[in-house]
Amino acid sequence: MTRSIRVLFLAILLFTLSCQSVHVNTPGNPDPNPNPNAGGNSTTFTAASCSYTDVSDCINGTGANTCHLPGGSTGTHTAVNGDTIKIPAGSCAYTSMLIVPVLVHFIGSDPSNPGQNVRGSTGGGQTVLTDNVDKSNCGNNPMIRFDNETQGDGTMEIGNITVQGGVVDPGQCAEHIGVHTASYSLRIHDMTFQSMTSTGILVDGDEQGVFDHNTFASSTTFKRGIIIHHQQYQGVGHYGDNSWAQPDTMGTAEAFFVENNVFNITTPNGVGNVACEYGARCVVRYNDIETLGTHGTDTSLRNRSVRQLEVYNNNVRDNGNKIPAAFTEWRGGTGVFFNNTITPTVSGNYSGMLSLAIYRETDGWIPFGPSILPWNGMGGCWGISPFDTNGAVPHASGIAGSSSATDTLVDTTRNWATNQWVGYSLINPANVANPNHPWGSTIISNTSNTITTYRGNGAGVHHQWTGGDTYQVLHTYPCLDQPGRGMGAYISGNSPSPAGPVNEAPDPVYSWGNQYCDPNCALSSPSIGVYYQHIQPNRDFYDFVVSGFNGTVGVGQGLLSARPTTCTPLVAYWATDMNTLYQCVSTNTWVQYYAPYTYPHPLTASQ
Repeated sequence: MTRSIRVLFLAILLFTLSCQSVHVNTPGNPDPNPNPNAGGNSTTFTAASCSYTDVSDCINGTGANTCHLPGGSTGTHTAVNGDTIKIPAGSCAYTSMLIVPVLVHFIGSDPSNPGQNVRGSTGGGQTVLTDNVDKSNCGNNPMIRFDNETQGDGTMEIGNITVQGGVVDPGQCAEHIGVHTASYSLRIHDMTFQSMTSTGILVDGDEQGVFDHNTFASSTTFKRGIIIHHQQYQGVGHYGDNSWAQPDTMGTAEAFFVENNVFNITTPNGVGNVACEYGARCVVRYNDIETLGTHGTDTSLRNRSVRQLEVYNNNVRDNGNKIPAAFTEWRGGTGVFFNNTITPTVSGNYSGMLSLAIYRETDGWIPFGPSILPWNGMGGCWGISPFDTNGAVPHASGIAGSSSATDTLVDTTRNWATNQWVGYSLINPANVANPNHPWGSTIISNTSNTITTYRGNGAGVHHQWTGGDTYQVLHTYPCLDQPGRGMGAYISGNSPSPAGPVNEAPDPVYSWGNQYCDPNCALSSPSIGVYYQHIQPNRDFYDFVVSGFNGTVGVGQGLLSARPTTCTPLVAYWATDMNTLYQCVSTNTWVQYYAPYTYPHPLTASQ
């Protein structure tokens, strides 16, 4: 071999060795992790105790060399993707946030769940972690933050831990555990959440997987159990924008599943035991649950609405708590709601099953309004937002003839037909008393010379008029991200652009086969309640027809052989023997539309 060839061979050899992943744990020295994305040589490490210092010593290579390493020695370790970090039994309080920057299996001391179809946690009792991390400044300060979005896809697991509330979260704007990941194999299981003083857990990023066999104890008085976001769906953008720019994925693994959990939260009103927001794609099934909430493209400002929901086979009960509203309110997107059973024990509870809402009909928030004065980015679904689909404007305009404090405009110069403006919008662009706060709202009735609109959202504040105010009657449909809409144009940026109609596809909500038990159980219809004018039956949603379904309206149910031969487009039929929903795509043409994803979720058996 010539000298030049030998030199070249040695150079190649040295380069090859330098590029290999070496996973060595030297007592007293951090693991260098030359390739943090390589998990092939990963193994199991056990913390000396459940304390912050000892657990961090096995994950972040910081501590007193207490981490139990492979082979029986102790030292410090910097975790790589795929590592298993075992946390011993004990009770430990955390006063500083533990950050876990890679994809690991973070497992407490309890045994794995022995039965896939059992609801609630059979673990999560021996390793107790108390959250004493300061949350007074309303920052993102969970007790543990799994922050590994930059690591891409990979297996991740959190299990067998009891989470105990400690210090109070006065702004209700944090959580005990935060998970920010791009893992498509995320499993969170056999956890117990008790005496929560903040949201139990937030899952966000571009995640797929399952939250299963967890229990929220009755001593918990905080309202929110698990919050699910998909802000960076498919790793693109923020705010849930890309989730709204992509097709439905219902009936597939491309969602985050909540199944076989038990929710016993003492005061469950508010955003819900489970909350789906910011482009979230959620499946909520086979749970013992009290309430389910969503967020719209509204009060959360730039963040987008829930994108899609599949809610089925849940046992809904109040546990003796007062829950006067519907079991669930969907403030955007599409979904299916079926085979749920609601059993109230308190009189007046669960006034409805599923409520559909558009908060932007009654109020406006930035940044989805016109950038021009006087709106300055504030806008509801009133015919002024560039992101809605607006009609010709204005249909009527004029000046308020007198003052009013009860949401009623008076213009005695008019002679309108009764209720001709119902479903249109009324705006007050230059309020005389307060010109910097224009407003609008949807019209619910009119006489020959008066128009009455919805009150404002939330506390129901009246929209007031001052004599001399100008007004316009406008029209828009559909509203941005409203219930019954799906994939549309991609927008991005803190100030969303391009500023034009998103043109979201019709994507109705379907409901069927739900039961209400008070005291006897019976199929419920209607099971969808609506307060807002832009959400109409047999257009934006299709409700269950208990008997006499003929394919013209709603959703039918029965054997496939009993399905009508004729149908109206977008009407649906649930074939009980096929476990499949069929949709009428054109006159008298049925096609398979939806079938539930595999149950139990495959990840519950594979980890």
